[in-house]
Amino acid sequence: LKAPAKGVASVQIEKGGEQVIKPETNAAPAKEGEAKIDLGESGFERVVEKGIAEVIDDQKNSKLHLALHKTAPVGTILKVKNEVNGFSVYVRVIGKLPDTGENSKVIVKISRKAFNTLEAGSKEFPVEVSFSKP
Repeated sequence: LKAPAKGVASVQIEKGGEQVIKPETNAAPAKEGEAKIDLGESGFERVVEKGIAEVIDDQKNSKLHLALHKTAPVGTILKVKNEVNGFSVYVRVIGKLPDTGENSKVIVKISRKAFNTLEAGSKEFPVEVSFSKP
């Protein structure tokens, strides 16, 4: 068994002889207010945000998991985790969330289908949003 290159991954052999490859990261966990974590040599930056999510009002029963986000580029896949119950859903960004007064405390708006998957109890709820960008 060869040792992996430094900074790439670490290999551990657990009971039963299974090999487990774990990525090795040098980044510290995100603190409240910090949004970005570097993933090292992968060339991608991981962004984690905490805030309020809201359902998009004027949708006609879309069967897709879609979102509007303030900073993520269109086409980005976001992981949205409901901080109340721990449920998560992946959504695709279809547009920029306008920076208006009603959206000042909202970091993401999601489709009705994604909202139902997260089983949120109210129209606005606390979430953790994470995504990678080059």
